[in-house]
Amino acid sequence: MVKNNKIGENMFADFSLTDGNLNCNDYDLIFPISDLYNGQIGA
Repeated sequence: MVKNNKIGENMFADFSLTDGNLNCNDYDLIFPISDLYNGQIGA
């Protein structure tokens, strides 16, 4: 069985910018802004 790992729009919309990071859902998902800008998001 394949699980849907997509983040919901509502969860993603609840984000904050802290110390150069995009933090979603109270730190469940964190991306450095520079990595997002450069398209270098790794798993």
